[in-house]
Amino acid sequence: MRNLWKQGLLIALVTLSLSACSIGTETTKPETKPAGTETKKEEKPVVKTDASKPGEEASTDGEVKVGTKVAAEWISDIYYSGVIDKISGDDYDIQYDDGFLETHKREDFIVIPSKPDFKTGDKVLAVWMGTIFYPGIVQEMKSDYAIIQWNDGTTPSEVKFGKIVLQPKDMVIEVPAVTEAPVVDPVITEPTAGELPLGARVASKWADGNYFAATIIEISGSTYSVQYDDGTSGENPIANLIPLSEVITLNVGDKVLAVWSSASGRLYEGTVQEVNSSSAVIKWDDGSDPSEVPFGSIVKQ
Repeated sequence: MRNLWKQGLLIALVTLSLSACSIGTETTKPETKPAGTETKKEEKPVVKTDASKPGEEASTDGEVKVGTKVAAEWISDIYYSGVIDKISGDDYDIQYDDGFLETHKREDFIVIPSKPDFKTGDKVLAVWMGTIFYPGIVQEMKSDYAIIQWNDGTTPSEVKFGKIVLQPKDMVIEVPAVTEAPVVDPVITEPTAGELPLGARVASKWADGNYFAATIIEISGSTYSVQYDDGTSGENPIANLIPLSEVITLNVGDKVLAVWSSASGRLYEGTVQEVNSSSAVIKWDDGSDPSEVPFGSIVKQ
Protein backbone atom coordinates (compact mmCIF):
# COMPACT_ATOMS: atom_id res chain seq x y z
CA MET A 1 0.00 0.00 0.00
CA ARG A 2 2.82 2.39 0.86
CA ASN A 3 4.58 1.50 -2.41
CA LEU A 4 1.47 2.35 -4.40
CA TRP A 5 1.30 5.68 -2.60
CA LYS A 6 4.95 6.43 -3.43
CA GLN A 7 4.40 5.57 -7.07
CA GLY A 8 1.42 7.93 -7.22
CA LEU A 9 3.43 10.70 -5.57
CA LEU A 10 6.31 10.18 -8.01
CA ILE A 11 3.97 10.42 -11.01
CA ALA A 12 2.45 13.64 -9.62
CA LEU A 13 5.88 15.21 -9.07
CA VAL A 14 7.01 14.35 -12.62
CA THR A 15 3.81 15.80 -14.06
CA LEU A 16 4.23 18.97 -12.01
CA SER A 17 7.86 19.32 -13.14
CA LEU A 18 6.97 19.01 -16.83
CA SER A 19 4.23 21.60 -16.42
CA ALA A 20 6.64 24.01 -14.77
CA CYS A 21 9.16 23.63 -17.62
CA SER A 22 6.56 24.56 -20.22
CA ILE A 23 5.67 27.86 -18.50
CA GLY A 24 7.16 30.92 -20.38
CA THR A 25 7.99 28.94 -23.51
CA GLU A 26 7.11 31.12 -26.65
CA THR A 27 5.76 29.80 -29.91
CA THR A 28 8.01 30.89 -32.82
CA LYS A 29 6.20 32.50 -35.84
CA PRO A 30 7.15 30.84 -39.15
CA GLU A 31 9.77 32.87 -40.99
CA THR A 32 8.47 31.91 -44.39
CA LYS A 33 5.09 32.88 -45.81
CA PRO A 34 2.81 29.85 -46.20
CA ALA A 35 2.56 28.68 -49.78
CA GLY A 36 -0.43 29.90 -51.79
CA THR A 37 -0.89 33.23 -49.97
CA GLU A 38 1.11 35.47 -52.39
CA THR A 39 -0.82 38.01 -54.46
CA LYS A 40 0.21 39.26 -57.91
CA LYS A 41 0.91 42.98 -58.18
CA GLU A 42 -1.89 44.75 -60.00
CA GLU A 43 -0.65 46.17 -63.29
CA LYS A 44 -1.84 49.55 -64.55
CA PRO A 45 -4.10 48.97 -67.57
CA VAL A 46 -2.98 50.09 -71.00
CA VAL A 47 -5.48 52.41 -72.65
CA LYS A 48 -6.13 51.62 -76.31
CA THR A 49 -8.02 53.91 -78.62
CA ASP A 50 -9.13 54.02 -82.23
CA ALA A 51 -9.94 57.73 -82.07
CA SER A 52 -7.03 58.75 -84.31
CA LYS A 53 -6.75 62.39 -85.21
CA PRO A 54 -7.13 63.10 -88.95
CA GLY A 55 -3.76 62.78 -90.64
CA GLU A 56 -2.27 60.87 -87.73
CA GLU A 57 -0.05 57.87 -88.25
CA ALA A 58 -0.59 55.19 -85.59
CA SER A 59 2.21 54.26 -83.22
CA THR A 60 3.91 50.94 -83.80
CA ASP A 61 2.01 49.13 -81.06
CA GLY A 62 -1.34 50.94 -81.54
CA GLU A 63 -1.39 52.00 -77.90
CA VAL A 64 -1.60 55.33 -76.15
CA LYS A 65 -0.10 54.85 -72.72
CA VAL A 66 1.96 56.59 -70.08
CA GLY A 67 5.30 57.45 -71.68
CA THR A 68 3.95 57.73 -75.25
CA LYS A 69 5.62 60.63 -77.10
CA VAL A 70 3.17 63.10 -78.61
CA ALA A 71 2.79 66.43 -80.37
CA ALA A 72 0.21 68.26 -78.28
CA GLU A 73 -1.89 71.17 -79.52
CA TRP A 74 -1.24 73.91 -76.96
CA ILE A 75 -3.35 76.51 -78.76
CA SER A 76 -5.04 76.36 -82.17
CA ASP A 77 -2.67 74.62 -84.64
CA ILE A 78 0.39 75.28 -82.44
CA TYR A 79 1.96 72.00 -81.34
CA TYR A 80 4.65 71.27 -78.75
CA SER A 81 6.48 68.01 -78.01
CA GLY A 82 5.74 66.10 -74.81
CA VAL A 83 4.91 62.73 -73.28
CA ILE A 84 1.79 61.20 -71.73
CA ASP A 85 2.31 61.57 -67.97
CA LYS A 86 -1.03 60.25 -66.67
CA ILE A 87 -4.30 58.85 -68.04
CA SER A 88 -7.58 59.31 -66.16
CA GLY A 89 -10.57 58.13 -68.17
CA ASP A 90 -10.60 60.30 -71.30
CA ASP A 91 -8.24 62.89 -69.76
CA TYR A 92 -4.56 62.76 -70.70
CA ASP A 93 -2.00 64.68 -68.62
CA ILE A 94 0.81 65.72 -70.96
CA GLN A 95 4.23 66.76 -69.67
CA TYR A 96 5.63 69.11 -72.27
CA ASP A 97 9.36 68.86 -72.96
CA ASP A 98 9.72 72.49 -71.84
CA GLY A 99 8.40 71.54 -68.38
CA PHE A 100 4.78 72.67 -68.62
CA LEU A 101 2.02 70.21 -67.60
CA GLU A 102 -1.46 70.30 -69.12
CA THR A 103 -4.51 68.04 -69.42
CA HIS A 104 -5.82 67.22 -72.91
CA LYS A 105 -8.49 65.16 -74.61
CA ARG A 106 -7.51 62.51 -77.16
CA GLU A 107 -8.28 64.74 -80.15
CA ASP A 108 -5.81 67.37 -78.88
CA PHE A 109 -2.61 65.46 -79.57
CA ILE A 110 -0.88 63.41 -82.27
CA VAL A 111 1.10 60.29 -81.42
CA ILE A 112 4.68 60.56 -82.68
CA PRO A 113 5.42 57.37 -84.65
CA SER A 114 8.61 55.58 -83.63
CA LYS A 115 8.89 53.95 -87.08
CA PRO A 116 7.44 56.49 -89.52
CA ASP A 117 6.59 55.72 -93.11
CA PHE A 118 6.83 59.21 -94.57
CA LYS A 119 7.20 59.83 -98.29
CA THR A 120 8.74 62.65 -100.27
CA GLY A 121 6.13 65.40 -100.58
CA ASP A 122 4.28 64.54 -97.35
CA LYS A 123 3.04 67.58 -95.43
CA VAL A 124 4.36 67.34 -91.88
CA LEU A 125 4.90 69.14 -88.61
CA ALA A 126 8.48 68.91 -87.39
CA VAL A 127 10.64 70.29 -84.57
CA TRP A 128 13.09 72.78 -86.09
CA MET A 129 14.62 73.88 -82.78
CA GLY A 130 13.47 73.66 -79.18
CA THR A 131 10.09 71.96 -78.67
CA ILE A 132 7.76 73.65 -81.19
CA PHE A 133 6.50 71.89 -84.32
CA TYR A 134 6.65 73.91 -87.54
CA PRO A 135 4.90 73.08 -90.85
CA GLY A 136 6.93 71.78 -93.75
CA ILE A 137 7.21 69.19 -96.51
CA VAL A 138 9.37 66.06 -96.62
CA GLN A 139 12.06 66.79 -99.19
CA GLU A 140 14.07 63.61 -98.77
CA MET A 141 13.96 60.51 -96.55
CA LYS A 142 17.05 58.99 -94.91
CA SER A 143 17.54 55.96 -92.63
CA ASP A 144 16.78 57.74 -89.34
CA TYR A 145 15.86 61.29 -90.34
CA ALA A 146 14.15 63.37 -93.00
CA ILE A 147 15.14 66.58 -94.73
CA ILE A 148 12.31 69.08 -94.23
CA GLN A 149 11.54 72.00 -96.51
CA TRP A 150 9.99 74.61 -94.19
CA ASN A 151 6.87 76.53 -95.18
CA ASP A 152 8.29 79.83 -93.89
CA GLY A 153 11.22 79.71 -96.32
CA THR A 154 13.87 78.77 -93.75
CA THR A 155 16.73 76.71 -95.23
CA PRO A 156 15.77 72.98 -95.34
CA SER A 157 17.24 70.98 -92.48
CA GLU A 158 17.57 67.44 -91.14
CA VAL A 159 15.05 66.35 -88.49
CA LYS A 160 15.39 63.07 -86.60
CA PHE A 161 12.51 60.59 -86.56
CA GLY A 162 10.64 61.03 -83.30
CA LYS A 163 10.29 64.76 -83.95
CA ILE A 164 8.05 64.55 -87.03
CA VAL A 165 4.32 63.90 -87.45
CA LEU A 166 1.96 64.13 -90.40
CA GLN A 167 -0.08 67.32 -90.54
CA PRO A 168 -3.74 66.88 -89.57
CA LYS A 169 -5.79 66.90 -92.76
CA ASP A 170 -8.01 69.71 -91.48
CA MET A 171 -5.10 71.92 -90.44
CA VAL A 172 -4.95 75.32 -92.12
CA ILE A 173 -1.39 76.56 -92.68
CA GLU A 174 -1.06 80.24 -93.40
CA VAL A 175 2.14 81.17 -95.23
CA PRO A 176 2.67 84.95 -95.38
CA ALA A 177 3.54 86.30 -98.83
CA VAL A 178 7.02 87.75 -99.11
CA THR A 179 5.73 90.97 -100.72
CA GLU A 180 2.93 91.46 -98.21
CA ALA A 181 3.60 94.25 -95.73
CA PRO A 182 3.00 93.24 -92.09
CA VAL A 183 -0.07 94.79 -90.46
CA VAL A 184 0.82 97.73 -88.24
CA ASP A 185 -0.40 97.30 -84.67
CA PRO A 186 -2.06 100.61 -83.73
CA VAL A 187 -1.51 100.19 -79.98
CA ILE A 188 2.29 100.34 -80.33
CA THR A 189 3.93 103.76 -80.15
CA GLU A 190 6.31 103.91 -83.09
CA PRO A 191 9.89 104.62 -81.96
CA THR A 192 12.37 106.64 -84.01
CA ALA A 193 14.98 104.95 -86.18
CA GLY A 194 17.79 106.22 -83.96
CA GLU A 195 16.44 104.20 -81.04
CA LEU A 196 16.94 100.89 -82.87
CA PRO A 197 20.53 100.52 -84.05
CA LEU A 198 22.16 97.40 -85.45
CA GLY A 199 22.42 94.79 -82.68
CA ALA A 200 19.51 96.21 -80.68
CA ARG A 201 17.33 93.75 -78.77
CA VAL A 202 13.66 93.91 -79.73
CA ALA A 203 10.32 92.16 -79.48
CA SER A 204 9.47 91.49 -83.14
CA LYS A 205 5.96 90.79 -84.42
CA TRP A 206 5.60 87.42 -86.17
CA ALA A 207 3.08 86.56 -88.90
CA ASP A 208 0.65 85.09 -86.34
CA GLY A 209 0.45 88.41 -84.48
CA ASN A 210 2.56 87.29 -81.50
CA TYR A 211 5.83 88.91 -80.43
CA PHE A 212 9.14 87.06 -80.13
CA ALA A 213 12.50 88.18 -78.72
CA ALA A 214 15.03 88.97 -81.45
CA THR A 215 18.16 90.95 -82.39
CA ILE A 216 18.46 93.41 -85.28
CA ILE A 217 21.08 92.06 -87.72
CA GLU A 218 20.57 94.34 -90.73
CA ILE A 219 18.90 97.66 -91.54
CA SER A 220 17.91 98.49 -95.11
CA GLY A 221 15.99 101.73 -95.36
CA SER A 222 12.83 101.28 -93.29
CA THR A 223 13.15 97.48 -93.18
CA TYR A 224 14.77 95.73 -90.23
CA SER A 225 16.11 92.19 -90.55
CA VAL A 226 16.04 90.32 -87.23
CA GLN A 227 17.40 87.05 -85.90
CA TYR A 228 14.88 85.48 -83.52
CA ASP A 229 16.12 83.75 -80.36
CA ASP A 230 14.79 80.42 -81.64
CA GLY A 231 17.10 80.66 -84.67
CA THR A 232 14.65 81.81 -87.34
CA SER A 233 14.98 85.13 -89.13
CA GLY A 234 12.60 87.66 -90.62
CA GLU A 235 12.00 91.23 -91.67
CA ASN A 236 9.77 93.92 -90.15
CA PRO A 237 9.11 97.64 -90.37
CA ILE A 238 9.99 99.60 -87.27
CA ALA A 239 6.28 99.82 -86.33
CA ASN A 240 6.31 96.06 -85.61
CA LEU A 241 9.34 96.21 -83.31
CA ILE A 242 9.32 97.01 -79.59
CA PRO A 243 12.70 97.84 -77.98
CA LEU A 244 13.86 95.52 -75.18
CA SER A 245 16.09 97.07 -72.53
CA GLU A 246 17.84 96.07 -69.32
CA VAL A 247 16.80 99.48 -67.98
CA ILE A 248 13.05 99.62 -67.39
CA THR A 249 10.83 101.19 -64.73
CA LEU A 250 8.22 98.73 -63.48
CA ASN A 251 5.63 98.90 -60.73
CA VAL A 252 3.54 96.19 -59.14
CA GLY A 253 0.33 95.88 -61.15
CA ASP A 254 1.82 96.99 -64.49
CA LYS A 255 0.50 95.12 -67.53
CA VAL A 256 3.39 93.69 -69.54
CA LEU A 257 4.52 91.34 -72.28
CA ALA A 258 7.31 89.06 -71.08
CA VAL A 259 9.30 86.05 -72.29
CA TRP A 260 8.03 82.94 -70.50
CA SER A 261 10.47 80.42 -72.04
CA SER A 262 13.84 81.34 -73.57
CA ALA A 263 13.56 78.26 -75.83
CA SER A 264 10.83 79.87 -77.96
CA GLY A 265 11.40 83.52 -77.02
CA ARG A 266 7.69 84.31 -77.27
CA LEU A 267 6.32 87.15 -75.13
CA TYR A 268 3.12 86.48 -73.19
CA GLU A 269 0.71 88.81 -71.41
CA GLY A 270 0.97 89.16 -67.67
CA THR A 271 0.98 91.47 -64.65
CA VAL A 272 3.95 92.52 -62.52
CA GLN A 273 3.60 90.82 -59.14
CA GLU A 274 6.97 91.78 -57.63
CA VAL A 275 9.89 93.99 -58.72
CA ASN A 276 13.52 93.06 -57.94
CA SER A 277 16.82 94.79 -58.73
CA SER A 278 17.19 93.34 -62.24
CA SER A 279 14.07 91.23 -62.72
CA ALA A 280 10.36 91.04 -62.00
CA VAL A 281 8.00 88.27 -60.95
CA ILE A 282 5.24 88.01 -63.57
CA LYS A 283 1.75 86.65 -62.92
CA TRP A 284 0.68 85.21 -66.30
CA ASP A 285 -2.77 85.95 -67.71
CA ASP A 286 -3.18 82.33 -68.88
CA GLY A 287 -2.99 81.02 -65.32
CA SER A 288 0.53 79.56 -65.48
CA ASP A 289 2.54 79.71 -62.27
CA PRO A 290 4.19 83.13 -61.72
CA SER A 291 7.87 83.21 -62.71
CA GLU A 292 10.85 85.55 -62.53
CA VAL A 293 11.80 87.31 -65.77
CA PRO A 294 14.87 89.56 -66.31
CA PHE A 295 14.20 93.18 -67.28
CA GLY A 296 15.68 92.64 -70.76
CA SER A 297 12.81 90.25 -71.57
CA ILE A 298 9.93 92.50 -70.50
CA VAL A 299 8.04 95.36 -72.20
CA LYS A 300 5.13 97.36 -70.93
CA GLN A 301 1.80 96.99 -72.70
